[in-house]
Amino acid sequence: MVRGKAIALLFLILTSCVTSQVFEKHKEETMLELHKLKEDVQKIKEWLEDFKSEEWQVRERIAELAGNFEALEDDLRSQIGEVERKVHFIEMSLERIQEEIAEIKRLLGEEHLFFKGKMAFEEKECEKLSSALKEYKTSYPDGKYTGNLYFMYGKCLEDSQNKEEALKIYISFLKEYPASEKFCEVLERSIEILKSLNRPKELSAFEKEKKMKCPPAKFER
Repeated sequence: MVRGKAIALLFLILTSCVTSQVFEKHKEETMLELHKLKEDVQKIKEWLEDFKSEEWQVRERIAELAGNFEALEDDLRSQIGEVERKVHFIEMSLERIQEEIAEIKRLLGEEHLFFKGKMAFEEKECEKLSSALKEYKTSYPDGKYTGNLYFMYGKCLEDSQNKEEALKIYISFLKEYPASEKFCEVLERSIEILKSLNRPKELSAFEKEKKMKCPPAKFER
């Protein structure tokens, strides 16, 4: 009986020792695992810190690039605006040049027709002069040589002893161009023709008009 109890106690003691050893070993392993886990956590923290640092640097770089892009965009817009202004200036200049060229062509054409009529007058070619006058009136209704051409055409007819036709031309001119600088000169030629044709009634009317519109200061015979 006593022997059995001793054996049981011994077994209990042995079992306790083994259990204690197992516990200690397990504890030791657990502590190692815990230490390793702490190291891993620390590494994760360090990685997070590095990531945050890199993220901040990336954000700063993005902000810097955004600022540079805005500055570049503003500069580009400014350059585009300058180019547009230059293009507009060039277009306006071209338009003015085209207008000037058109005016030069018009003046050259006007001068050409007047010269054509003048040559016909000097050559006593009344028909050619008539054609030049008609062409001039069509092309340049407000031309500065209208009065001159009318006067030359009428004078050409006069010199050809075609006074009736010359008078018609003069009267037509006086009606169409009452403000012309040639008005008084043409009126005077009309008066001379009426005198030579002995038409006193018409002559009287023309002389009255001369007194009203062509005082001595404006016209010298």
